Amino acid sequence: MLADLLPCAGECEGIVMCKGVPAALKEVKRQKMKTGLISNTIFPSRAHEVDLDNFGLTPYIDFRLYSSDFGYRKPYPGIYEEGLRLIGLAPDETLFVGDRYIEDVEGPMGAGMPAILKYHEGREYPDPMPEGFAVIHEISELVEILNNNK
Repeated sequence: MLADLLPCAGECEGIVMCKGVPAALKEVKRQKMKTGLISNTIFPSRAHEVDLDNFGLTPYIDFRLYSSDFGYRKPYPGIYEEGLRLIGLAPDETLFVGDRYIEDVEGPMGAGMPAILKYHEGREYPDPMPEGFAVIHEISELVEILNNNK
């Protein structure tokens, strides 16, 4: 699974944990699935690595790919290809989860990966929402999807 959900930006005071992320990551690891993080960011990777360590998430993420280090941002196709290379899976063996439509649904699906959109109130999404991918409102729904697709 490739994801771009953690941690999420707080409204005023830096970085906060998205509700349900630790439990979801623990379940993914329990099921022996790989997890990667692909994130658009202007900050160097070391800044994000500190946050992941502080939240205790580092052991659950097999690779991290930041646009600031890679040189291109999602939805550039090469960033998804690099993620696939790093995780060692074919596109159809993955699931991309994110909260932005173009970067986290259209981009990965264009690279052959199924996608799940984590709906985020206040973000701009197509209306009506196209078909062909799942939409979740809570990260706990992701675990339900994974359990149903075994």
